[in-house]
Amino acid sequence: MTETEKKPAEHRVTRRTVVKGVAWSVPAIALASAAPAMAQSCSQSGEHRAPRPTLTGKQDTGAMTTTWPVPAGVHELYFEVVGAPGGAVSGFFNSRAMKVTGRLTVTPGEVLTLVVGQGGYFVDTQTSPSSGWYSGSAGGRGFGDGGSNLYTPVAGLSAWNAGGSGGGGSAIVASDGSPLVVAGGGGGIGKQQAMVPSTAGNWWNAPIDNPEGGGWQAYQEGTDRKQSVAHGKWGTTSAVGAGGDGNWGTAWGTTTHELRWDSGLSGLAGPRGNGADARNRVHWTQDSSYANVGVQLAAGAGGGGYNGGGSGALHAADYDYRLSNWTVAAIGGEGGHGGCFADAARAANVDLTLRSPAEEVAQNRRAPGFILLRWTC
Repeated sequence: MTETEKKPAEHRVTRRTVVKGVAWSVPAIALASAAPAMAQSCSQSGEHRAPRPTLTGKQDTGAMTTTWPVPAGVHELYFEVVGAPGGAVSGFFNSRAMKVTGRLTVTPGEVLTLVVGQGGYFVDTQTSPSSGWYSGSAGGRGFGDGGSNLYTPVAGLSAWNAGGSGGGGSAIVASDGSPLVVAGGGGGIGKQQAMVPSTAGNWWNAPIDNPEGGGWQAYQEGTDRKQSVAHGKWGTTSAVGAGGDGNWGTAWGTTTHELRWDSGLSGLAGPRGNGADARNRVHWTQDSSYANVGVQLAAGAGGGGYNGGGSGALHAADYDYRLSNWTVAAIGGEGGHGGCFADAARAANVDLTLRSPAEEVAQNRRAPGFILLRWTC
């Protein structure tokens, strides 16, 4: 019995400009307003990189929160705020978090709180659960926590799997607790799990496009069998991300026996919104001869941010369940990333993009977000 993954092409985001944008939507935004004047010159140029979470294991979910006083004479900062990515396999770029850049008006001596989100986590197929064991992973914490796709495995199946958990949002927060800049964390990667005879073709999976932010597709080589499923929607400044639509996508093939589906869950409302937790589904063959041939799979969870991202939908099907070439397959969509925000009264020249592919995570470890502050004299 085999399962194989295929690296997809990078999913790119285009840009558009919105003047003085209040309700941000993704994929990209620039928020423009007059740049604040410097009240006085500072004495020395410099930069500050906020401390980041340093632990990368499955249980290391904590964000890093620090305070930072604005130096004397500094009235404006250039900022880069990057959310933490969702859990993913190396080379899959769809779980990228959001990066927000611009300039921020500040007061010398003002104390800012800097929240750097922790990344989501992804672990591949599990085939031998033990007592007290859970599949999936908890989301990374942050300014808006990433969603979880943890679940308790059902005994007697053949394989248990999950997409990635969500990454936490990163933020610059004013002394009164109100957010000044928020960058959403990435949604967890989607996943497909199939159990097939050794004589049958492997399953491959890759992201695909749909009008609502993308989907996930899997196909079995040497056959006409395919499955597709919707991703969770992105969170924005004005709204949470909805769960992936279970009615979008399908399973098809000349020997499809049964299809079951679940829509994903919606993210939570902000201004510190958590990403949606992911659903999981058990699916097995309906023939008594293969009663123990089954899989359990959780979809990708949503990213945290100003408003949380939605989790992916789930589809499951079985093929040729009375024949020697049986296949049991399930597929879960990717989670949507969390929403972003910038205070229009204090932020200028704001731009929003996906973080660089070079900053992506590898399988079996978390990757944190990032905050850089720079001033010039």
